[in-house]
Amino acid sequence: MPADDIVLLSARNSFLVLILLLLGISTYQFYSIQGVTTPVAAMWITAAGVFYLSKWYYKRNGAAETEKD
Repeated sequence: MPADDIVLLSARNSFLVLILLLLGISTYQFYSIQGVTTPVAAMWITAAGVFYLSKWYYKRNGAAETEKD
């Protein structure tokens, strides 16, 4: 397995853990204070943005590498 694959796999797993923690915090806040605080909402927006930007970036670079071959 190339080193790049290990790094990407680790990053993906870390991102999944972060999303699960954020989901747990949001659920706790929703049931305890009947809402979500502004910092947690901002984290959700940031996480979604990072996810879709990385998806777009890797799809774009994958298409560029395919054209080079």
